[in-house]
Amino acid sequence: MRKVKIYRASLLWHLSLVMVILILLGCTSMGADRYFSRGISRLQQHNIDGAIADFTKAIETNPHFAESYSFRGIARSDRGDATGAIADFNKALELNPRLAHAYRNRGVVYCRQGNWDGAIADSTKAIEINPQYVEAYNTRGESYRQQGKLSMAIADTTQALEIDPRFFPAYFTRGLTRMQQEDQTGAIADFTKALKLNPRYVDAYHNRGFVFTRQGNFTGAIADFTKVLEINPESVTDYVERSRARHMQSDFPGAVADATKALELNPQNAVAYHLRGVSMNRQGNLAGALEDLKKAIEIDPVFGDAYNDRGNIYKYKGQYDKAFADYNKAIDLNPMHAGYYLSRGNAYSDKSQYDKAFADYNKAIEINPRYGDAYYNRGNAYSNKGQYDQAISDFSRAIEIDPRLADAYNYRGVAYQLKGQKDQAISDFSKAIEINPTCALAYGNRGEAYFSKKEYDKAWNDVKKSQDLGYKIDPKFLEMLREASGGER
Repeated sequence: MRKVKIYRASLLWHLSLVMVILILLGCTSMGADRYFSRGISRLQQHNIDGAIADFTKAIETNPHFAESYSFRGIARSDRGDATGAIADFNKALELNPRLAHAYRNRGVVYCRQGNWDGAIADSTKAIEINPQYVEAYNTRGESYRQQGKLSMAIADTTQALEIDPRFFPAYFTRGLTRMQQEDQTGAIADFTKALKLNPRYVDAYHNRGFVFTRQGNFTGAIADFTKVLEINPESVTDYVERSRARHMQSDFPGAVADATKALELNPQNAVAYHLRGVSMNRQGNLAGALEDLKKAIEIDPVFGDAYNDRGNIYKYKGQYDKAFADYNKAIDLNPMHAGYYLSRGNAYSDKSQYDKAFADYNKAIEINPRYGDAYYNRGNAYSNKGQYDQAISDFSRAIEIDPRLADAYNYRGVAYQLKGQKDQAISDFSKAIEINPTCALAYGNRGEAYFSKKEYDKAWNDVKKSQDLGYKIDPKFLEMLREASGGER
């Protein structure tokens, strides 16, 4: 699945408007003041065109009115006219080189343009003029974050919060920075603080939900994406991310419903088609899944995950030529994606083409040396070839990476059993059952191990438990157990 978009920190146009107006009174002609004051009101009411008209009239009345140029720059930026905004900030600073908020707001425009060096230079100048300017620290911190200078971003946002502990945008920017540092706990703490100060801060809910998803806290993620949708029911991104969290929580009907809603709002959203497709697959609706994955690929022909997941469905259906075509395409699009090699390796293993399977598993591990699934599946391939020592080594590595991987214990137990190491086998089957008490296969395997040790009562207990969980025991083994134990227990 694709990585979710990380929202850029909100760069607020926070200014002490009333104080500015009071300072200006008496410094300019009354006509310019009236236009300027009305422009401020219109800007606050989001009447951008009206605000621009009033600031322009104030400038015509008093061509040396630096504040009017600065505020018209704000309005022009809000309208998306970056060139006009920068020209106005330049003029304001020509008239008044000590106008700190003109530097800061020009820095915001540079930030939105991706001109991080320009944003940093202007924010720094604003801070030199006004060392208590929290917005400028936050803008500079955001620019440092975008440049990957994370420690400097943390320093600036922390400084902003030392000056004003209630300045919630700095908590948000610092939270984004901590996400990039893989400090998920710190990121959640910062987003939570921002939300305490502003309970309607949708970007903070969204990004906290994203971190919860990465942590496996899907309930928390769903709650946060739901909160965004309560505030903004048209947020396609949050329907998509809630669909992702519901899929990971195995709520496939909910995942399909959310992806469908996202597609109603944006029929060209390839990620929503992909999520709905993989959720339909888990529901057993293979035809619907294939149709959605096809649509995702039509919209985004370089969507590697869509090719990979469609390949998995073709593999399940036994259509290996189509599966290999999709896996090959996914790998061509992203040769450094370990999961694509794993998928193709599994298909080769299914067809007993073990040399090709091992080549793909090896490549996946080369890309990601801590890829537990690659070790696990390579272990199964070794076991299928009768190379039990290599299989045990791979299963052990998978367990080292993920000690809760019940299947790895189960199949390592099988390898030990086939090597005649019965006690080690029973220990592994027991561990698999401890992790997953509904693992019917582990009960059945342990029952066979107890049979081989002539512990027939234990064998029968495990056989019955396995059957109760829906596993079909080999009739030949049952007959052997009855004969050896003197009848069914």
